[in-house]
Amino acid sequence: FASSKSINPLRVQGAFVSNGELDRVLSFVKSQSNGNTYDEEVLKEITDAAKRCGKKAGDSGDDDDGESGIGGRHNDSPLDDPQFQDAVDIALSQGQISTALLQRRLSIGFGKAARFIDYMEDMGLVSPKNGAKPRNVLLSREDWNEKMYRNTL
Repeated sequence: FASSKSINPLRVQGAFVSNGELDRVLSFVKSQSNGNTYDEEVLKEITDAAKRCGKKAGDSGDDDDGESGIGGRHNDSPLDDPQFQDAVDIALSQGQISTALLQRRLSIGFGKAARFIDYMEDMGLVSPKNGAKPRNVLLSREDWNEKMYRNTL
């Protein structure tokens, strides 16, 4: 068996199962089952785990759909996320910020890091996107703290 993309043949060891044989095995397994059954305990564990993660049951966990909220983002305030303040502290101490930096420092995914930076831009903390370059921080720590204090009054 040789792949059209490879120069050398690929050697595979294992039992050969024809399509007909596979169809017969699947038909047998389907005939032995009584339709789809779900263990309610497993479903409860999944729901509980989703709640612990702060997500609704049934959410994919991928928040990168860009629907609703600030500037097309989600309704949850970034200030409610404890890691957002850590991201702000990184930006203020470094003088610039990038998604890659946040991913490394906070051990978060690209989507969450990008949302944090988008929120920082919406709040006036960092400059708009400039290609692949890191964004510049526009406020000092004192100015940022004053802005946050005024917003809580």
